[in-house]
Amino acid sequence: LYVPAYLPLTLVTDGDMEVDGVTNWASVGIPTVSKVTTAARVLVGIRALRIVTTVIDTGVTSDSIAVTEGERLQVSVPIMADAGSAAVILRNVTAGEDIKSVTVDEEQYTEVRFSEAVPDNCEEVAVRILSKTAVSDIYVGYVALLGENRKVYNLPSQIDDASQLEGLYYLPTGK
Repeated sequence: LYVPAYLPLTLVTDGDMEVDGVTNWASVGIPTVSKVTTAARVLVGIRALRIVTTVIDTGVTSDSIAVTEGERLQVSVPIMADAGSAAVILRNVTAGEDIKSVTVDEEQYTEVRFSEAVPDNCEEVAVRILSKTAVSDIYVGYVALLGENRKVYNLPSQIDDASQLEGLYYLPTGK
């Protein structure tokens, strides 16, 4: 039975949160990280990422993603903080520096969305979700990272047969 579903296109491995387990989300510090299927905590798909912390600046990071200097990246992360607050960070993995950070403390899903250019000498980026208060209980709906001029993306992990696609022929170029 095929039903309408919406999963994000993303350069982030398991950015749609549909993989069972958290092997693609490396811990930063010592958080408790899991995937949940509770309907009130899942925004799209069947899972959400849950991060529970007791120390500030702990959380998770995505796998590194190869980028090109000057490339504009779009970041979209719906996130909620049942307790505390969280930062969505686009990180320059090459230099070990944050490119941009946005903090959220809302108890309902709130989308963090921004566009940033890849800095000079940056070869890889990652998306981090870190607590900004010592005690935090954070839920992440998905992590979408798109290159404005990229035309090829991996399909969301739930699609295992091309016949499940209708009308996806190309991605438009960003402006």
